[in-house]
Amino acid sequence: MWIRLSLFEQPDLRSATRRPQPRSPAPMAGFLRKLDPDARLTPSPARSEVGSRAGAMGARVTRVFSKFNVENRAHREISKKKPVPAPRHPSAAPATPAWSASLQEEIKKKDEKLLTFLKEVYVDSNDPVLQRKKKERNLHKQEDCRPVIDGHFNYLDIQTVPKGKILIEEALTLLSNHQRSPEIWTAEKIAKEYSLELKDVTNLLTFFIPFVMEFLPHKEKKALDSK
Repeated sequence: MWIRLSLFEQPDLRSATRRPQPRSPAPMAGFLRKLDPDARLTPSPARSEVGSRAGAMGARVTRVFSKFNVENRAHREISKKKPVPAPRHPSAAPATPAWSASLQEEIKKKDEKLLTFLKEVYVDSNDPVLQRKKKERNLHKQEDCRPVIDGHFNYLDIQTVPKGKILIEEALTLLSNHQRSPEIWTAEKIAKEYSLELKDVTNLLTFFIPFVMEFLPHKEKKALDSK
């Protein structure tokens, strides 16, 4: 059997590789049962061997047709026109060897005009010698202090307080005294007693008020008379 294939025509691989569909054994089995009802239908080994050989032969034919004219088809795909890419921006275009060579020469070349300008430039500066200022610190200078006024703060182990400053406990005490008897503990007396500035004492009495605990009187609830 000869198969003639044309190089200009593409063979139909589907028709060539199509395997014959096996026929249903139902009609033959019914006919044999009519002849011999006790006969058992078993496939013969010769038939199964023929089937395997036919399958291998079909695979070989399929492989031949799949590899047919591979080189010609590859050349055909390669020879297809490819899409033309968009032109690049001049800045992104690679530099040509001639242009790059001229640029390198221009960079390495010395400009005599610029060299003369550089020779004419001369800077002369005389900076004064920096002298560090020495801060005079009187380490042994003692601040003016006053004794702690209230005696019930002995647990703090503080004997004296600088003038112009007060302890938190003293601040609470003078605020409480001013709140209870403002006629006696005026701003002038507090400033003199605690060695403070009058304006500081005035601000202290204006913007700082100690907490006051008040107990509301108990009101008896009267039972409503039931009508």
